[in-house]
Amino acid sequence: MTGSRAPTTSNPLERRVVRAVGLRIMPLLTVAYFAASLDRVNVGFAALQMNHAIGLSPSVFGFGAGVFFVAYSLFAVPGTLLLQRMGLSRGLGLVMLAWSLTSAATALVQGPWSFYVLRFLLGMAEAAFFPGTILYLGGWLPARARGRLLSILMLGLPLASVLGSPLSAALLSIGDGLGLRGWQWLFLIEALPALAVGLIALRMLPASPALVPWLTADARHWLTEQLRAEHASPHPKVLTRQFSWRLLAAPRVLALAVINIGAIAVTNGLAIWQPQIIRASGLTLLQTGVVNALPFALGCAAMYLWAWHSDHWRERRLHTALPLACGGLALGVTFLHVPLPVALLGFCVAVAAASMVKSPFWALATECLPEEVRATAFGHITSLTNIGAFVGTYAIGATVQLTGGYSAAMVPLMAMMFVAFICALIVGGRTPVTPITGEVS
Repeated sequence: MTGSRAPTTSNPLERRVVRAVGLRIMPLLTVAYFAASLDRVNVGFAALQMNHAIGLSPSVFGFGAGVFFVAYSLFAVPGTLLLQRMGLSRGLGLVMLAWSLTSAATALVQGPWSFYVLRFLLGMAEAAFFPGTILYLGGWLPARARGRLLSILMLGLPLASVLGSPLSAALLSIGDGLGLRGWQWLFLIEALPALAVGLIALRMLPASPALVPWLTADARHWLTEQLRAEHASPHPKVLTRQFSWRLLAAPRVLALAVINIGAIAVTNGLAIWQPQIIRASGLTLLQTGVVNALPFALGCAAMYLWAWHSDHWRERRLHTALPLACGGLALGVTFLHVPLPVALLGFCVAVAAASMVKSPFWALATECLPEEVRATAFGHITSLTNIGAFVGTYAIGATVQLTGGYSAAMVPLMAMMFVAFICALIVGGRTPVTPITGEVS
């Protein structure tokens, strides 16, 4: 399926606004999303010491690490509504403080149940951040310019593993101090960036363009008119609950969710489990930190280049499907009892492939769904994707416990990628339907 390329910004006022927001607001939000991603996945490194210290089996760890995504799915919508009520700029700062304190509290876990509770609370605290950020930027940029800056935020998860892996390994190597183990210091110290950014956001994140001196009067007037035109669009703003449930059950929406699960379950699952798999090969903690960063560094570069290639050729279907097939085959290599360098190559290809899917997938989903149901459908896709990420993370732990080793650990993720590949070929080959009845299957 083909799509249209995003229009080039030619309006000097739009360029000025985008540049100002990019320099004044995006650095803070980008660091915040990086901190959120770090606090989400650092449990993978902590597990190298924590699991033995508090008695977590592989399946218990997989369930606890994955329950984050269940909470994320359940609280994304109500959390975002709460942010709107308290004011987005203030709310985002409070969310950052909430997840930083929750992540730091994970240093105090004593066993499975406290681990489950704190991971659930972390997912609940973080759930509103990304949708809240999208809404917040909606008050600063017209829709056509938003994607260029939001794409920067999407690099937060792989960058958290690239930069966080050596840091986490170094913190684990600290050893005991002040009555705390290395894994406890990891949670405490890595919570500090989110705490600092949250405090800065409460003081410095502006509530609206009208309150900042770095936008000129003509730029503010242009932005106000652009946003007013968007909000005055004739598309329905509210869908009934009955229609929302019908949309959730629509085959096309379900298929799109399966495609997204095939990518997200891999990046999140490997971010959480890969340190243990690499460490089991006999590497030191510091070596594990460096090696673990390689697949995600490749993923960052691959994500950007593949998104550019998809936009250049205006093609979405194969740009979504082919990486899923390649990633599934790469994960299959790890099932063959191969030495670490070969397994690492498989992880590099799998993470890069899963990262490459993200941009063309959302373009494909946009083209597959009628505009008036798109926002609701995207919400359903995101919720189902997080449930899928939980299933993938838990399934890895259950497989490790069942088989007694890591050789078959990637089978659940491999299966998810191949099913997603088939769905991408089918969904991408069908034409969009008319928006009259709301039927999307």
